[in-house]
Amino acid sequence: MIHGIAKVSFTCHAHEAQLVLLNTFEELNGHQEARTLSTSEGEGEVEGRMGLEIGVAEGNYFTYFDKETSADLAALLEMQRRSRPLDFLLIATYYYMKNQKEIPLKFDYHHLRFSFGQNELNVVLNHVKGIRRLPLDELLIIFFNRLEQKLKNQKLGTATIKELRTA
Repeated sequence: MIHGIAKVSFTCHAHEAQLVLLNTFEELNGHQEARTLSTSEGEGEVEGRMGLEIGVAEGNYFTYFDKETSADLAALLEMQRRSRPLDFLLIATYYYMKNQKEIPLKFDYHHLRFSFGQNELNVVLNHVKGIRRLPLDELLIIFFNRLEQKLKNQKLGTATIKELRTA
């Protein structure tokens, strides 16, 4: 089941956008930010942190997306010099402190498929498991803001969200 779609236009070549996408995911892997979290216990809402862990599809499995995996995939894309769909597993992790102990909450698991057209990025988002503590549109916006900043920093142009729908 599809839980979200997005279309983003960009001003650089699709191959360059793919490489920036890889770099963006490498940078977001391990990203953490403070967030108010809901719990099923009597606390209701607590201050905690949300983190992102990312994997990339390799055949029927997902591999943790570290610098080595990013470099291997970038080399493969360089050899092919054509855009191809990229599948990622994104796990949103949640923790809060209780009695000086870090308590994990149920994580959210997402599958994201990125496909590239002429100056366009299409994203399909599937929420696989979890209770969606992080709204899906916020998840996509975190990613798109980072992608746009990287494109600007590398002087490759801009990225503009043309469509963003989540269920």
